[in-house]
Amino acid sequence: MIKPDLNLPARPAMRGRIAWAMRATSAKVNYEWALRRPGKPPFIVLTEYPRSGGNWVRDMVADALQVPAPRFSMFPITFRAIIHSHDHRLIRGHKAIYVLRDGRDCFISHYFKNRNAARSADAGIRASILRHHPSLNGKLSDEAEMNAFFEEWTRRASGSRANWATHVTSWLTNTPPNVTLFRYEDLRSTPEAALAAGITQLKGSPAPDEVIRFAVWRNTFEVQTGRKPGQTDETSTKRQGLAGAWKQEMPAGLQDKFAGRFGRALELAGYRI
Repeated sequence: MIKPDLNLPARPAMRGRIAWAMRATSAKVNYEWALRRPGKPPFIVLTEYPRSGGNWVRDMVADALQVPAPRFSMFPITFRAIIHSHDHRLIRGHKAIYVLRDGRDCFISHYFKNRNAARSADAGIRASILRHHPSLNGKLSDEAEMNAFFEEWTRRASGSRANWATHVTSWLTNTPPNVTLFRYEDLRSTPEAALAAGITQLKGSPAPDEVIRFAVWRNTFEVQTGRKPGQTDETSTKRQGLAGAWKQEMPAGLQDKFAGRFGRALELAGYRI
């Protein structure tokens, strides 16, 4: 009788599922630790609604504070760092960053990112996207597809358990002093001033000017992509690097629908309807 070789390496698909589960569990443990035991974890929590610019802000802040920003860790973080989340639950009493972006730009960015992923050659990625957004199956016209995607996005977009309005309302209603707010639009228009102000709030003291300048420069759209803001690459997760692109890319009827659904949250967040 031939005995099975128990030392054979795991199949790639199985290894991928195990790695994904470990990363998801690690991220959950990190967030729950800060939520339930504020002040105990050594890390700063950065959270955002998906497509608000969180990766960009995380890397700038990490450079300015000169701390690591580990991504896809399979184990909980036990050292000084910045961790990244999309959780909508407000953290009190623990150092946290909230990244805010106009929900209409979040929607446009989310739409194009998911549409591109739904057309991926990877069957697993396609299935994951279409589970949340069946509108992206390629059977609708562009405008009909965007409108159908909006209805799905309103209920629950991929990457978040809460819609945009619920997310920002949770973090912007009676925001406690432990939360530092970074607004995407300010970081696009006056990056050094906006980053410096946020770092001062986080540290309790200003960072050197040269540190701020380096952190901004290293994470500019041009350095990261080789393109100028506004030069579009439909295949990139850094598609345009613009604030306010929704005005050109959202049909007028959908703009009105967004304002009707999310008008209160837009006003709370300081955006014009």
